Amino acid sequence: MLLVWVAANVLACSSLSRIESAFYKNSALSNMNPAPQSMTPPEIQDENGPIVDTVYMRSQADYHFTMGEAYSLEGRSEKAIEEFKLTLVYDPASAMVRMRLAAEYIRQGLLSEAIEQTEAAVEAEPENIDAKMLLGGLYSSLKMYDMALKQYKLILKQSPDNTDAPIFIGAILAEKNQLSDAIVYFKALAENKKYKEPQKAWYYVGRIHLEKNQKDSAEYAKKAYLKAIQIDPSFSEAVLALATLYETEGQKKKSVKLLESYQEKFGPNKEVAKQLSRTYLEDQKYDEAFSQLEIIEGYERSNLNVKLQMALIMIEQKRYQEAAIRLEDIMVEAPESDKIRYYLGAVYEELKEDDEAVKNFKRVPSSSPYYPEAVILAANIVKKKSGSQPAAEMVKEAIGYRDDIPQFYAFYAALLDELKEYSQAVKMLNAAVARFPSHAQLRFFLGSMHDRLGEKEETIENMK
Repeated sequence: MLLVWVAANVLACSSLSRIESAFYKNSALSNMNPAPQSMTPPEIQDENGPIVDTVYMRSQADYHFTMGEAYSLEGRSEKAIEEFKLTLVYDPASAMVRMRLAAEYIRQGLLSEAIEQTEAAVEAEPENIDAKMLLGGLYSSLKMYDMALKQYKLILKQSPDNTDAPIFIGAILAEKNQLSDAIVYFKALAENKKYKEPQKAWYYVGRIHLEKNQKDSAEYAKKAYLKAIQIDPSFSEAVLALATLYETEGQKKKSVKLLESYQEKFGPNKEVAKQLSRTYLEDQKYDEAFSQLEIIEGYERSNLNVKLQMALIMIEQKRYQEAAIRLEDIMVEAPESDKIRYYLGAVYEELKEDDEAVKNFKRVPSSSPYYPEAVILAANIVKKKSGSQPAAEMVKEAIGYRDDIPQFYAFYAALLDELKEYSQAVKMLNAAVARFPSHAQLRFFLGSMHDRLGEKEETIENMK
């Protein structure tokens, strides 16, 4: 688990991102001060003429690399892979191109192919630290831990001040279940004055202590997290981990206080906002939760779940007009959402906008878990506005779509009772009771309809 977290937070945001944004070495496109064309050196020649047209080779490599980058930006990895392969035809010695090709293979989940290209990149440029970092990460992802360790140790030999490789070494030790060794390693790293990010090392010490799951693990983890926070109070991962630990120990107030303090001093922080909003919602502190959800929304504009949570808070606070506007906005982005349709109908019902309420309830599909409630609410509105007859027709139609909902039969029976259609109600309820023999409400309604018809024996039989 630790190695997965490290890979996500170090590899993804460091070497791989640098690979994807780096200049194509030796490309004419990255030459910011080109000499005049007239000063281009002559081609290598022999008695038979030019051996290699280097200008043509360079221009073709540039063209295919640029196309590969364009396809990659569009998310068309397969096309990008084709273009980067063609680039290698014209520039086979380029480590940069091989690493870009490896990055696209990773996107496609083709890790063996990514390893092959990254190994070739390391062979082409043995001093390329990004290539070694990527290769170590790929080996780790396939649990080839010894080979990964070799790459990270080579990086440290080449660049003793590198801050990423030591973290991966410790994480691999933890992944190999050498937890005590990993703790010793990270502690030594944290206390090494040359290491520039000791707060991260203490954070990993805390995580590994929790993984050991021994009697005093939580206390050791807390001490490690606190050391990390003392070194760097803005280090959100340690703050979140410590807050979570407090909460699991039942110290909810302490957890919230820590997160609130962080948000006030160093925020807004999205992950802190997520944890705080969840806690506030559990405690029904809706104003506080709403303010944290606004922070999350600022980072994740397309997160419909956050938008819905905000709308539900508005509903809880009876801010129905605002809730309707927000739900309508969500419907634009998710027009097929039955849940949003249902909530929108409920909000319009509260606003006394009956036509809009019924319209949205009717759009809830019969396959939805919200369908039974939507039908009954819509039928009640129709009954209030137009009488029992159209409401009964609506429920009868719903039974045609979903004959497995006993509440429909009960509500239909009540409407038929109001319409004095007792015989029709008895016929319908007999079929319903046969299908749901243990449903007490349906038997009660059946007995009531028999009573309306003066059929005492049947009434007594169903009322038992």
